[in-house]
Amino acid sequence: MDRAFLEVNVDALKHNVQKIEESIGRSKIMGVVKDQCYGLGMDAVFVLQEMGIDFFAVATLDEAIQLRGIGIFQPILIFGYTHPERFDELIEFDLIQTAVSVDYFMDLVHFNKPIKTHLKINTGMNRLGIPDDSDLVASLFAYEGVTICGIYTHLLSSDQPGIGHEKSLDQMKRFDELLVQLDRLGLDYGLTHVHNSAGIFYFGESHVYDYVRPGLLLADSSGFDGYRDVVSLKARVAMVKEVKAGENVGYGIEHVLAQDTRVVTVMIGYGDGLQRRLFKTGFQLRVNGVLRPLIGRICMDQLLVDVGTVEVKQGDLVELIHDQFTVDQMAELLETIPNEILTQFQPRIERVLVYDKQEEIQ
Repeated sequence: MDRAFLEVNVDALKHNVQKIEESIGRSKIMGVVKDQCYGLGMDAVFVLQEMGIDFFAVATLDEAIQLRGIGIFQPILIFGYTHPERFDELIEFDLIQTAVSVDYFMDLVHFNKPIKTHLKINTGMNRLGIPDDSDLVASLFAYEGVTICGIYTHLLSSDQPGIGHEKSLDQMKRFDELLVQLDRLGLDYGLTHVHNSAGIFYFGESHVYDYVRPGLLLADSSGFDGYRDVVSLKARVAMVKEVKAGENVGYGIEHVLAQDTRVVTVMIGYGDGLQRRLFKTGFQLRVNGVLRPLIGRICMDQLLVDVGTVEVKQGDLVELIHDQFTVDQMAELLETIPNEILTQFQPRIERVLVYDKQEEIQ
């Protein structure tokens, strides 16, 4: 932790898991841990398994293989496309592949080896999925060589109350009607799952399926009542200096100091996933408990802060995400979503597991 690191609070993560479990009836949690567990890092996935989560989902085959490599032994569903040339690896690592379309389902069939699959049903998002036509879906069960062990859809606007929720209810209605038709035909479609993070919060108790799929809700509160923020972002001071009025600060000719200023160089930049456009937003960092402004452009590996009269020395930690400025607030400042903030943090930012009752890292 000599440069920059992301603290992942295990107790906050546990709290969020318990909060989800309280709000989903008989459903269980399928932990969506794509893109390094929404930026939390692979150790967080192992913690989730130790908490009792018995199903995981990722976006790609390589992500799934990586989970197997760190000791994740529970079932893993791949949401996205896997090239047919790599179908053998689905079997080798005991993975479940989503059937993202009818044509892709036939690719799985023609592989002539026992691949497990969940059917992705398109109920209105029109991104991936098999049409919610009961005759079409039922016909897929006639093929041998592929084990259909689950069926699901994805809500497109569960985070938008009002018209967005009307759309979500329509999607669930279409999905439920499909399940009724498959039940009438006596077809065993396995596990069902629909709700993403916002779906859990708004519909988890009223519309119950076998599993729910939280991702962001595990990693970040997303403004939902009762959930805790999980991460803090910190970086070290490399240099403290006095810069005279009229001098430039950082790249470009625009940033000229109007007065003598104490400036610190902090070891984090856009190469670490911190968005460069923060320098245009009035972003402040917390320096020994005091919020102080970023000055100049964010560099690839460093940034500069006007510390005023705050006592600070080389090696001190500066906080970028903390209890006064959360991931959600950074996303709002940048007019984006917290998912993007979290998943852009690069591997060279170390992930560190912390707990409520421990001394702060110095």
